[in-house]
Amino acid sequence: AGVQEHGCAAVAVLACSADEVRSQLASAGAVRAVALAMQAHPGVASVQGQGCAALQNLACGSREVSGEVVLAGGIEIVLSAMESHPKDVNLQALGCTALQSFAAAEAAHCARLAAFGGVGLVLRMMAMLPQAVEAQEHGFALLCALAQHSEDARASVRRGGGVDVGLAALALHLGEAGKAHCGVLAAAAADDGEDCRVRVQPPQTIDLLLAAMRGFPADVPLQAACLQALVQLCRGRLVGKERAAKIVAAGGIPTALAALAAHPGSPEVQI
Repeated sequence: AGVQEHGCAAVAVLACSADEVRSQLASAGAVRAVALAMQAHPGVASVQGQGCAALQNLACGSREVSGEVVLAGGIEIVLSAMESHPKDVNLQALGCTALQSFAAAEAAHCARLAAFGGVGLVLRMMAMLPQAVEAQEHGFALLCALAQHSEDARASVRRGGGVDVGLAALALHLGEAGKAHCGVLAAAAADDGEDCRVRVQPPQTIDLLLAAMRGFPADVPLQAACLQALVQLCRGRLVGKERAAKIVAAGGIPTALAALAAHPGSPEVQI
């Protein structure tokens, strides 16, 4: 197992050195070699972690190589590694990062990941490791990416309690990893069904979103995600007016105007 671990680590380091090197590694069969190493040693966390890093670096920025990784079973292999080592914080973070690379390359990869239970697995990890800031941030970044590109994944986030998990993590890590948490919160809340908006939004949502905006005023994706979530909260015949009044009472108007003034060139904020 030691040889496989160090071999995967070498691939991971080399793959992030240059695009040309990444292409050479892929052409030489690095994807298959890493996949086989991970399949041969499922119980060795160090092999699985280095394998996740290698697959992530191979796929990063290359739609072609990412497709090769997915065809080699990369999504299933990474999910299996995460499921086999649920308490290994480093492996969970590396696994989420790898899956995010695959998801960013192709919308079909998002649907595949959701079909193989990736959303539920990540949500369970978030609930199990609430204090693991890096794993939480990478996990929510992955869920946000999935929810933005796949309706099936977005529905899985909602059904799996993603908003509740996101709120709990946002409250716990507001000053550390709030931007990713707000992103998945906004994505999960972006639904056209009024029942969803009524059911999943606990009272503290407004305060958490506004606190995140005030805490990260220069972060454009955060500001846009929080504004999107606040808009979703105000829609719906049953509770929209009531929540709009709560947003105003909590200082939402000056907070929103501050975001508009701070980011005049950002269409995602201005919209």
